Amino acid sequence: MKLKAASGPPPGFGLQAFLTTAPDGSPINPIAQGVSLGIGSYAVTIEPGTFHQVPQGWWVYSGTINGIALKVRISQVSSSTSQAKGNQKKQNVTGSNSYEVQVTATGVDITTSSDPATVSLTLGTNVGSVQAYY
Repeated sequence: MKLKAASGPPPGFGLQAFLTTAPDGSPINPIAQGVSLGIGSYAVTIEPGTFHQVPQGWWVYSGTINGIALKVRISQVSSSTSQAKGNQKKQNVTGSNSYEVQVTATGVDITTSSDPATVSLTLGTNVGSVQAYY
């Protein structure tokens, strides 16, 4: 997971996360399900019906919620390797239940949260959280 924060101006953050749902878990469908994100004290829910799917197969959202400009892309990954910042641990993500989530937000300052910050993500019935340094 990569989390980059900027205190501004303008304040904002960028997030890149790889996740794998349980093999017997329900598949994600951001078009029909809500997506919630929390970083420290900041929390946002993107309502069902606001994502759309582009020809590449990604689910995307671009809009403003409570004055915060958000761009979100969720893509299914068949195989990927990411480099975790800080501990230099490689994370291999493979399988049809693996996803990459990218978020860019402008207008929110998460640098007032503790570092590391708790990052939580809810995709339909799939829920997870982790500590991330920014």
